[in-house]
Amino acid sequence: SVIIPVRNREKFIGKALESLLENDFEDWECIVVDNASDDNTPNIVEKFSRADKRIKLVRVKNKSLSACLNEGIRRSRGWIVCQLDSDDFYSKDALRTVFEYHREYPVALAISYYDVVDEGGKPLNFPTVKHLEFSINNILRVEGAGALRSYKREALERVGGFDEENFPDFGEDYDLVLKLTEIFQVGRIHKVLYYYRRHPQSTDAQRPLLYKKFIKNSARK
Repeated sequence: SVIIPVRNREKFIGKALESLLENDFEDWECIVVDNASDDNTPNIVEKFSRADKRIKLVRVKNKSLSACLNEGIRRSRGWIVCQLDSDDFYSKDALRTVFEYHREYPVALAISYYDVVDEGGKPLNFPTVKHLEFSINNILRVEGAGALRSYKREALERVGGFDEENFPDFGEDYDLVLKLTEIFQVGRIHKVLYYYRRHPQSTDAQRPLLYKKFIKNSARK
């Protein structure tokens, strides 16, 4: 199951969905949780959904990012749950690679590498982000764990999903990774499966640096 929370991303949501359709692994579903978009985003998703029933649109109003993610998880059925931001996209072998990794290794969370692309989806002169410094012994000293993040459903259910109260709109994924590493094994997929789009309207770009550090320190505490 791939969960995509979205709000007003008419420029990018099509590429995110196309990247799923381009995968050579077919046994998947995608739950797009639209949070009261007032642009053409819902219409684009509905067009994809009509063409491929594996893509489902869920519409909500004025919910936090964490609440949208949890809503998507509740509506999904897969034993593996993956995150995909609405302005990013997967590699063509992402789904098969994730599936085969989880089938072989008993981990609650598997994390791959990612490359950074520009607003148009072209590679930037930026090294592949591997977060190799991320480990169970070093997690509290690092700022992130990487992407693509793929979770075992049973592990998500055990920790209660994303924290809607304390991390509603930023740091929710970092907080969840911290919780999972306390009780489960985390695996690393040494391959680029995810493309992170850097642009001025991204959630990360719009958050002040000190605010982001405050939220992540809160998760560490």
